[in-house]
Amino acid sequence: MTDAYNSRSSLLRKAWLAAALMATALTLAHHPLAAAEGRSRAVELRRVSSTKSQADYRIGKKHASTALTFRFTWMSTAKKKGDAARKGRVELVRPDGRVSANLGEHTVASLAERIEWASTPTTHIAPAIEKNATIPNRGLALDQRLISAEAPEGRKLIDRNEGAREACAQLQTQQYPRTCAVGAAASALSLIGMNEAVASQEQFFRPRKMLKVATPLEVMLRGLDLPEIERSFRIHGAKTLSIDGPQMSIKKLRDLVKKTVNDPAHVLVVNYGRAELGQAGIGHYSPIGAYDQRTDRALVLDVASYKYAPVWVRMADLHQAIATVGEGGAPRGVIHVWR
Repeated sequence: MTDAYNSRSSLLRKAWLAAALMATALTLAHHPLAAAEGRSRAVELRRVSSTKSQADYRIGKKHASTALTFRFTWMSTAKKKGDAARKGRVELVRPDGRVSANLGEHTVASLAERIEWASTPTTHIAPAIEKNATIPNRGLALDQRLISAEAPEGRKLIDRNEGAREACAQLQTQQYPRTCAVGAAASALSLIGMNEAVASQEQFFRPRKMLKVATPLEVMLRGLDLPEIERSFRIHGAKTLSIDGPQMSIKKLRDLVKKTVNDPAHVLVVNYGRAELGQAGIGHYSPIGAYDQRTDRALVLDVASYKYAPVWVRMADLHQAIATVGEGGAPRGVIHVWR
């Protein structure tokens, strides 16, 4: 009797997880292909409760199983048009009442647009072409301090560093604009030889414990911070050690890079500020694929490969980009991952 009960409970848990993931996938299927097939791309935000100063919204009518709430704290009094023209400070609230993220100031319409953008697959995003682009097929120009792995000089560096080409082959492009942490984690797990069922963005949220870290929608809207991505690695069976960037010397960073690129069971994932490298964007995650001793450069396997190819970065510049803080004031840093 007990075995039968446990078996039934296990099946119910699996069914709940599958339903939650399917609901999220269906809710977020708002991308150019859907529009091309005649389906609406609009994100529907439905008000579920309100007071004079606040209103709670959720996505759609049929997929409330995601149970994430967008809480508006209004910045002005109500007008004849109701909520439509009002702007508020928006918090993303989990089912347990915990605030997952502050999403800034929005109207209901502008928040719907942000959700639509965040859930657009990167395969449908074309970066603006710059006149001085060094990589025509990528579209974004590189800072002069960086060397593209696709440029002649970058290919020479790959050719003289054993394992660099193989590392590039393990790179996975992030699937959505703000899911670089998931792309970096899947690439890193692949680099250290974890099996395909683990080293996969499609399977990243399959472990039930991952939903306690963040849901797919949360990651699409706000990404993952350093403690969350470290916890995610452990859930997927890897061992980790994280170091805050502002506390790490350039020598420590260089030693970690050398150690991890020379051991197939180890990898280093870096969280860095793009602006410090002259790139478009804010914070970003990517694994390190190789190190060139002669030039003192690390090969950053940029998971936003729809914008940038892997790049060779001088250690001094990489250290400066890591020794920064994110939008919320938390320090960036590195995660040493091994199996």
